[in-house]
Amino acid sequence: MVFINSVEDSLKLSNEEFKEKYGRDKPAKEQEVIFHCRMGGRAGKATDIATALGFVNAKNYKGSWTEWSEKEGLPAPK
Repeated sequence: MVFINSVEDSLKLSNEEFKEKYGRDKPAKEQEVIFHCRMGGRAGKATDIATALGFVNAKNYKGSWTEWSEKEGLPAPK
């Protein structure tokens, strides 16, 4: 998990540093990257940061966890 205050630093890591830190390949700048949070606000900020760094397919799941959990019939987050 990446917190909003570390999105920029994380996306600026080299491919090797990113994989070492997160255990997965760093997304390519043309790869679709979808950000989510509880309600979509922080995900929107993360999307803006990624876009500014050249990630051309960065997207915000605007409904985020709240929408998804409602669709799945899960209890609302507290």
